[in-house]
Amino acid sequence: MKNVVLLRASLALVLAAVSGAAAMADMAPWVKQNGCYNCHHKSNPLVGPAFKAMAAKHRADPAAAQIRFEKVLRTGAGHPKSSLDEAQMKELTLWILQH
Repeated sequence: MKNVVLLRASLALVLAAVSGAAAMADMAPWVKQNGCYNCHHKSNPLVGPAFKAMAAKHRADPAAAQIRFEKVLRTGAGHPKSSLDEAQMKELTLWILQH
């Protein structure tokens, strides 16, 4: 129960850090520059799942953004190292889950 509360609090902080649709629109260059499109597409699966599929799968889960964020940060989880810092990676995760 404590973990669920912490995850929800983390998600709330992440959501508060993202300032509106304009900030979300600015994620597209990060996706391209960091090689996300090498394995993911907006609507079609490639090596990894499509952004829309991830969003649909996790839409009802309030802890999804934190879970996806942690998966992307882990090395060896199928994601290459990124030049994004943790705050940018959290914003990118939220952007992906809003597709």
